[in-house]
Amino acid sequence: MMPVLDLSTVCALAVDLTSPEEALGFLDRFQAGLPHRVHTIHGAFAARDPGQVTAALTSLHRHALTVGALQLHAITGHALTTVGPDLPRAGSAPMIAIDHRYLRTLAAEATLVTYAYLALRSNPALLTPPRTGMPSAVSLSESGGAWR
Repeated sequence: MMPVLDLSTVCALAVDLTSPEEALGFLDRFQAGLPHRVHTIHGAFAARDPGQVTAALTSLHRHALTVGALQLHAITGHALTTVGPDLPRAGSAPMIAIDHRYLRTLAAEATLVTYAYLALRSNPALLTPPRTGMPSAVSLSESGGAWR
């Protein structure tokens, strides 16, 4: 199972941006825009516009990878492989199944990313580069945020 938020990616981002504070700022902006991105995907599916769907999914897909939101990246990647120029007709059984199943999964994953982000934000010391033998990902368990 891949992590909700990959700390090695976030640490690499901190190195690229020259500081953990800059990486957290980048994550802040990603997190702040996440509800809008999910809403845009919902609207694109509702409009049954393959171009809008593809653009909205691609945007979230790329940004999720940049910040290390690997499960969100995988979910959007899978959706991109299934969206074609002929989206099923509005109200058809296949479109209803895609809408409900995928959009619920997307919303749930965005919530998990938010929780992982909040756990990281509350302990920015996690952004120090991992030492040998240290875990490199944040996963959520019944006890909240935990190393995996």
